[in-house]
Amino acid sequence: LVEMADKGAAVASLKLHPLVIINISDHFTRTMAQVGRASPVFGALFGTQSGREVEIFNSFEILVNIEGDAHVVDREFVEQKMALFKEVFKTLDFLGWYTTAPGLQPAHYELQQQMTAFAEMPLLLVMNPQPGLASSELPVSVFEAFVDDIVGQKQQLHFVPVPYDIANEEAERVGVEHVAQMLSTGSGVASEATAHLTGQFNAISMLHTRVLKIRSYVAAVAQGTTPPNHAALRAIRGLLSRLPVVDSSAFKADTLRETNDVLLMAYLATMTKGCNAMNELIDHATILRRPRFQ
Repeated sequence: LVEMADKGAAVASLKLHPLVIINISDHFTRTMAQVGRASPVFGALFGTQSGREVEIFNSFEILVNIEGDAHVVDREFVEQKMALFKEVFKTLDFLGWYTTAPGLQPAHYELQQQMTAFAEMPLLLVMNPQPGLASSELPVSVFEAFVDDIVGQKQQLHFVPVPYDIANEEAERVGVEHVAQMLSTGSGVASEATAHLTGQFNAISMLHTRVLKIRSYVAAVAQGTTPPNHAALRAIRGLLSRLPVVDSSAFKADTLRETNDVLLMAYLATMTKGCNAMNELIDHATILRRPRFQ
């Protein structure tokens, strides 16, 4: 496989945001958990380009059907996802695609040809999901493609590595710090979010265990299998007497208000989706009813 070309690089400056790397890692991990083995994943890269300066901000997953040795991109799925993505991130454009592999593979050349349907010459980001333990470099490589168009010869596709810099914003730094520190490093360091959630989980687990013990004790006393302890029963009665406080009219009103707000948001989202579908139907009907000479 040819990985270098004699042509100059079209990308002079490339900045890669950590959110893209986190998305790819999460995509690979979820897929491996679902299928039970490591398998390549694929997705689209979005960002901005100003001249020869490129910045990749975000990504989303795409479907690639593997039929034997052939890899076929689900074009309809990608177009739908791109349309939805552009509605939210209007300033970002499709810049390329990503996959997970130890390096460039023959299938990448085939997929690159299909990805040109969405961009003239998309970038390729390859992440090695299982790098060597001794490697200190980020297992991510970015390539740009060139096509040699020689008269009388078949066109040949080349991938050229592109150097990149990691650029992040304040929100991304918080997320990266959380992801990095919540991993077991042997030092017992954990992010503030992990420590807070762990404390809440332990408290809820302890409360659930004690409630089950009280329930089993009361049931045993009611059945006559355990002698009653009047001091314990008075304590349980005192605890239960506090529960009707949350059954007040104010509590019911607040709960009902929050429930109605959530349902209203769901209904509005459904109505908006229905209106969009109706608008598309009207547009299609208008096109079909339009006279041919127009």
